[in-house]
Amino acid sequence: MNGLTSKLDLTALIDERPVSRFQVWMLVLLGASVVMDGFDAQAMGFVAPAIIKAWDVDKAALGPVFGASLMGMLVGSLVLSPLADRIGRRPVLVGASVFFALCMLATPLASTLGQLFGIRFVTGLGLGGIMANAMALAGEYSPKRKCVSLMMWVSCGFTAGAMLGGVVSAALIPRWGWTSVFLFGGVIPLVIAALMLRFLPESMQFMVVNGKSLDRVRLWIARIAPDVCIDAGAQPFVAEPKPSGALVAELFRQGKRARRCCCGASTS
Repeated sequence: MNGLTSKLDLTALIDERPVSRFQVWMLVLLGASVVMDGFDAQAMGFVAPAIIKAWDVDKAALGPVFGASLMGMLVGSLVLSPLADRIGRRPVLVGASVFFALCMLATPLASTLGQLFGIRFVTGLGLGGIMANAMALAGEYSPKRKCVSLMMWVSCGFTAGAMLGGVVSAALIPRWGWTSVFLFGGVIPLVIAALMLRFLPESMQFMVVNGKSLDRVRLWIARIAPDVCIDAGAQPFVAEPKPSGALVAELFRQGKRARRCCCGASTS
């Protein structure tokens, strides 16, 4: 057992230790959320032939519907990413998962192309909050030496989800029709969201920089490094100043125009 410590450098703690079971489980949950992000983003492409046949509409009429979710994802990412910087990544990630899951479950209720367009756009708003926050959490909980590879595996979940959509659609549509694909795409994210709500930690960097629930931070540290004895008065810290002012302006302050990210890749 290591001795008691009064100050805890979170970045160094994660970098110097092997990946724990706690971190692996967290990365699995993040990867699963990204898989369903990819599944639901591409779901329309797999059910389109069945909808065209069931509704007797022209193929071209579905064009705007295909773009609706992508447009929603763009808007969602622009809105939810700054929100996560203010309230935390975990609540935004869980909330976005629940939101787009409910939208997927509501999709079979659409009876016109206009309704389908609206539902797909709103679904995209939730989908836009998944990838950025999942990748941010994956990067913060990954040691630098494995950061790139672990984040790559998580991000590949989007492509895996798109592939899963083809397999699931081929199995479900012949038996239960196109609506079953959206039901599947809604139920599974709800299960994942429940697991994230129960097991997924918030960004420790976010908690420390904003002075929130340090007791929870110590609990997560204990799960990452169970052999480290943590003094009840230990103060976790990160070498990152608390942002101030406008979010866009913050990008260019304090030498952030050219800096290194958690993975060691140069950004500018």
